[in-house]
Amino acid sequence: MLHRFGILISASRIITSNPFQFNSAHAKLPSTTMTRLNATKSGARTALDEMSPDGSFKRVDAAWRNKISKEPGSMFPPEKNRYHLYVAYACPWAHRTLMTRAIKGLEDVISVTVVMPVWQKTKPDDPNDSHNGWIFADKTSGKVLKNSAGLGGPFPSSYPQNAEDPFYNAKSIREIYEMAGDKDGKYTVPILFDKWSQTIVSNESSEIIQMLNS
Repeated sequence: MLHRFGILISASRIITSNPFQFNSAHAKLPSTTMTRLNATKSGARTALDEMSPDGSFKRVDAAWRNKISKEPGSMFPPEKNRYHLYVAYACPWAHRTLMTRAIKGLEDVISVTVVMPVWQKTKPDDPNDSHNGWIFADKTSGKVLKNSAGLGGPFPSSYPQNAEDPFYNAKSIREIYEMAGDKDGKYTVPILFDKWSQTIVSNESSEIIQMLNS
């Protein structure tokens, strides 16, 4: 039995075959609407908005709940090098997707970008936008960072295992969500992203690990 960072998988239930072996021909995306649950609050928000006055955490369901599937007509068929994980080492829910990816031997099938472990303003040039969230490394700025409360650190603008966004030059995870049309959600990791259609498959870690283990 494996039990690390919230992942609980019986060894007898881990499928060792690679679900992404085949490479189906690209077809036009079906016209079906992708599943994204309605946001519970208008405007950018964070997990801190899910804290009750007594300090308890009342987690809101993830908004993006699509599936990678071999079913005919699936919007997201399993294909090598099509999907990408955005994760943070500071997020335990992201940890379990990385663990499942490693257990399944999918390191050369699904690429990964690790964001910085400290929140920063996601719209630093907008004084009316106070949202803080995950950002990508900046390997050229040389800025010294503190956390979103102005405390901690100082943190460098890049760590060896943190990376700039390799595809879209996004500066924050929020920009990845906005590129997918989500402008009022909770901009969390992990994200399972479809590089081909440039949209989010899922941001629910429990369902991502089920897909990787299918």
